[in-house]
Amino acid sequence: MARYLLSMGHHELIFLANDYILPGTEFTRLAVPPRLFTAVVFSSDYYAAEAISYFQEQGIRIPEDLSVTGFDDNIFARLIRPRLTTIHQDVSRKGQAAVDLLVEILHKETISNRHIKLPVRLEVRESVQRRTDENGSARDDSLAGSTRNR
Repeated sequence: MARYLLSMGHHELIFLANDYILPGTEFTRLAVPPRLFTAVVFSSDYYAAEAISYFQEQGIRIPEDLSVTGFDDNIFARLIRPRLTTIHQDVSRKGQAAVDLLVEILHKETISNRHIKLPVRLEVRESVQRRTDENGSARDDSLAGSTRNR
């Protein structure tokens, strides 16, 4: 996600974990002006969707004023407006890998693979906007062609 956002001209990024969206937390203090960043990356689509609603209530336009991304590609990514740019993960495959590992543990078998890596992919939607430089020129777009758009 960071490479994609950088390719879209975002150089002031912030990553927020799940618990930052609750009112009164650090997220609230970071989210309102002064705007110190151009894009926010959330660790889940649920919290990204909550943040988009919060930002819009504060008069912050997504993606014109601030780009927002998530992770999961669940139903929240498609229901929120603008639709959320996110990282897709196959939760069924993730669940199956967890069950397989649990079965190995229950049968006291040697764990065959302690480092499980499952494929993910970038889903480009409407919550990220290209940033421009001081002259109004678009910044580097070298990675944008390698992503999917749904």
